[in-house]
Amino acid sequence: MSTSDVTERPLSLLLLLFIGYTSLSFARRALQDVFTAELTIPGNRLDATQLGVILSSQTLGYTITKLFSGIFMDQLNPSAVFVFTLWSTAGSLFFMAISSNRYCWFVMYTINGLALGVGWPAVAKILRTSVAPNELATWWGVLSAAVNVAGGLGPWLTMSIMSTAVVWLGSDAWRSTFIIIGMCCLFCGNIFAFHLFGFQLPRLRNQSLHKNVADNIRLPSDGPRHGEATEEDTRVHHRTVAQTSQVNELPVDNTSESLGKDVVTDVYHRDKQHQSDNILLRFQTLCNTLSPTYQLLLCASAALHMSSTFLRFAICNWFPVMLRQYQELYSIQTTNLFVSVFELGGILGNLLAGLLSDLGVTHKPSCFLNPRIPYILGHMAIACVVLCGLGLSIAAGIPWGILMISALLLGLSVFGAVSLCGVLAVELVPVSLSGTSHALTALCANVGAFAACYPISRLSDIMGWADAFVFSGICSSLALLPMCLLHCYRFRKLLVR
Repeated sequence: MSTSDVTERPLSLLLLLFIGYTSLSFARRALQDVFTAELTIPGNRLDATQLGVILSSQTLGYTITKLFSGIFMDQLNPSAVFVFTLWSTAGSLFFMAISSNRYCWFVMYTINGLALGVGWPAVAKILRTSVAPNELATWWGVLSAAVNVAGGLGPWLTMSIMSTAVVWLGSDAWRSTFIIIGMCCLFCGNIFAFHLFGFQLPRLRNQSLHKNVADNIRLPSDGPRHGEATEEDTRVHHRTVAQTSQVNELPVDNTSESLGKDVVTDVYHRDKQHQSDNILLRFQTLCNTLSPTYQLLLCASAALHMSSTFLRFAICNWFPVMLRQYQELYSIQTTNLFVSVFELGGILGNLLAGLLSDLGVTHKPSCFLNPRIPYILGHMAIACVVLCGLGLSIAAGIPWGILMISALLLGLSVFGAVSLCGVLAVELVPVSLSGTSHALTALCANVGAFAACYPISRLSDIMGWADAFVFSGICSSLALLPMCLLHCYRFRKLLVR
C-alpha cells in the first residue's frame, strides 16, 4: 500500500463523517429554526413553553440512546451504527412533515432524538481508533464544527426554503424544511453505506496503520494503550478491528511505566469483564481502571461538560427567541446574524481549542493533571462572564457591533469547552473503555442539554428571558469549582514537595 493511499482514504472517511454529521445537526435543530421563522407569521402553532416540552422530549431520547450506544459502541461497528443513525433520522423527519399536530411532533421528535443519540458516539469511536493521539483534539474539533456549520446556516437555509416553498405550499411551507433535511440525511446515509461496504478492508488496514503510529505517542494523562495490555487483551482488541489479525505481545514503553502506575491500577490487566455487555460491570471496570485522583478528574470534567453543554443549548434554543421579544430593538436579520456569528465562533473555538491543546500535549504539564484543563477553565470563565453581561444589558439595547462580538466570544468559549471536555473523557482511559468513558460524560452533558429546554423556558415565565440568562451564567460558573479545588489540592502537594 502506498503512502498516498494511507493518507487519502482516512481523509475521505473524515470528509464523509463531516458531511453526514452536518446533516444530522441540521436535523436536530430543524424545529427550532422553523419556530423562529414562524414567529413572524401570525397564528404560529407553538408557544415557547410547548416548544420547550418538545425539545425536552428530543433531548431525553437523545440522552438515553447516547448513553447506551456509547457503552455498547466498544462492541459494535461504529460505521454501521452511523449509517443507521442517518437513515433513522431521515425517516423521523419525513413523518414530522406529514402532520402538524403538536402531540405527533412530540412523539416524532422523541424518536428523532433516539435516532440522533447514537450518532456522535459512533463518530467518537471512529476518531479514537483511526487518529493519532497528538491529532485527536484537532480532528475532534473539525468534526464538532459540523454542528456550528448547521447552526450558522440553519436559520438562513430554513428562511430560504420556506420563502421558496410558500409559492407551492402556502401556509404549509414549513413542511419543506423537514422534507429537504430528511432527504439530505437519507442521501448521506446511502453514500456512507457504499463507502463502508465498498471500501471496508482497505479502510481497516489504514486504521491499523494509524493505530501503530498512535501507539508510539504517549499522552501524559492517558491510560495504557491496547499495545501495553496483556497479550490476551491485545488479541481481543485487534479481533474487534480486523477479524484475521494475528497479534503477538507488544513491548511496554518504559517511559510510561510511572504514568501508568499513577493513572491505572493493576486491576485492568487482570479484569476480563470489560468485554461484558453488562453496563454496571463496564462502569465498575472504568472505576477500577482509574486511580482515585483521575476518578475525581473525570467527575470534574463531567460537571464542566454538563454546564458548557447547558450554555450551548440555552443560547442556541432561546437567545433568538429572547431577541425576538425586543422586536423594536433587534430585527429578524439581526437575530439570524447573531446565531450565525455564534456558530462561526463555535467553528473557530473547536479548531483553535483543538490545535492549541494538541500543542500542549507534546510538553509534559508541570502543574495540571492534563494539558487541556487550563484551556477548558479559561473557555468556561469567558462564557459565563459574557453571558451575564448580555443578560444585564439586552433590554436597554446593545449596539450591533458589540452584540456580534459577544456572539463570537460566546461561540469560541462555549463550543471550545464542550469539545475539549469530550476529548479529555476519552483520553483518560484505554481505547477499549473510551466509549464507556465518553458515555458517562455525555450523560452529564445531556442533563445540561435537557435543563436548557423546558426548565429554562419555565424559568423565563417566572423572571423573564434576560434574568434567566444571567441566572444561567451564574449557575454555570459554579461548575468551575470542582476542577479548581482538585488542582488547588494538587498545587499544594507540589509546593510541599
